[in-house]
Amino acid sequence: MKSVTALKRIKWSAYLVALMFLAMLPLAYWWTDAADAPGILLMSCIILAAATVIGVFASILQKLVTSALAFKTENELTI
Repeated sequence: MKSVTALKRIKWSAYLVALMFLAMLPLAYWWTDAADAPGILLMSCIILAAATVIGVFASILQKLVTSALAFKTENELTI
């Protein structure tokens, strides 16, 4: 059960990072426009995408581990 809890924390942390970068995206756009440096906006979008992918992957792993633990418990009770 520790692994499920750890995956849940990873999932919500990744979603929180993605949400923070999504909220800062208009500021990054303004900063990019003012500084004429498109790399800032590109890096913000890459970090946003990476955090979202990590969150989705952790969510899938959490469901997979939960079902595997349920299957293991069920098999241990079978004679």
